[in-house]
Amino acid sequence: MRLHSVTVRNYRLHRDLTVRLDPERTLIGGANETGKSTLVEAIHRALFLRAKGNTDAHRAMESTLHPGKPEVELEFEADGTTYRVHKRFSGTSGTVRLTGDRGTVLNGDEAEEALARLLRVEPAGNANVARQQWAHVWVWQGLSGDDPARHANEQKDALL
Repeated sequence: MRLHSVTVRNYRLHRDLTVRLDPERTLIGGANETGKSTLVEAIHRALFLRAKGNTDAHRAMESTLHPGKPEVELEFEADGTTYRVHKRFSGTSGTVRLTGDRGTVLNGDEAEEALARLLRVEPAGNANVARQQWAHVWVWQGLSGDDPARHANEQKDALL
């Protein structure tokens, strides 16, 4: 899987931000408290957290600066196909749409399940499960001193 771009709207301090990711490597830098970790968190939640929900993780995404519900849109490539996933996190009325470059459009639970299959993970029903998905790819803020091997070993079979 390769990420092409991410757009976040009304997600904590981000009102409307689009980042196009380089095919080789993208470095996100900036001063403290400018939203670098928030951007990575938004990507992770779009991939692994269901759009419908009223958990602490869902509520923590909401912006105190910008009106509207948090939205994350990702464009990525998996298995030779380009996909776009759009999630609007809005309690029990949250929405998800998964679109493939071959014209396939899935919505709701069907989209959530298809996304999980593409990522080769179990559909995450809650934030605690979602937080463990792909934990080897990045280090969560405040956990840089933890042993990353534990997370990678838990997902070793799926990665290989």
